[in-house]
Amino acid sequence: SKVDVGINEAERLLNQEKVDIIVGVYSSAQAVPLAAKVEQEKKILWINSAIATTVLKDKHFQYIFRPTVNSDGYGQAAISFLADNAKTKLGIDPKDLKIALIDEDGPYGTAVQQGDEVWATKKGLSSIVLKESYSASAPDLSSLITKLRRARADVIIHAGYNPDITLFLRQGREAGLKFKMLIGNGAGYSQLDKLRETFGDDVDNFCNI
Repeated sequence: SKVDVGINEAERLLNQEKVDIIVGVYSSAQAVPLAAKVEQEKKILWINSAIATTVLKDKHFQYIFRPTVNSDGYGQAAISFLADNAKTKLGIDPKDLKIALIDEDGPYGTAVQQGDEVWATKKGLSSIVLKESYSASAPDLSSLITKLRRARADVIIHAGYNPDITLFLRQGREAGLKFKMLIGNGAGYSQLDKLRETFGDDVDNFCNI
């Protein structure tokens, strides 16, 4: 997900290979400058992922398309799930649920966190005990985990990439981080077989939205 690598490859495809359509883009951090570049060239960019609202919002692109849900939709899904299930699954009234929002600090993570906040307000889940962003390339997330332990959140909602997701989960387990539920956004949370190899039955408390 290195922005300069993505831009350089797009320029090679457009200028040397003379392509008319580019399909792909996983990272929102890549997609924001890439969309502007491809639009300028009047070629088509079909975005498979890159869900941050900042990729398309108020841009009025004519050649850029993204058929997937945006980051606000991720927030809606996570918060609606909690509003509908907190009482039955966790034994806590939704309005009393203590929530921590953590994310990588690029366009993707920050947009998901903003979506979570908007929908938490709409659904009356107002007890957000921690909001914290970190660099996806950070070699150590122990300070974040310390803050989470102090916050004593019932639910952690995490928007990340990889390997930061794995780093967070490993360091959290080593530090004895406790939570009733973890809602994960990001490819690392969809690989449940790999997570189960590392975390065993604890994975049953993870929920990939």
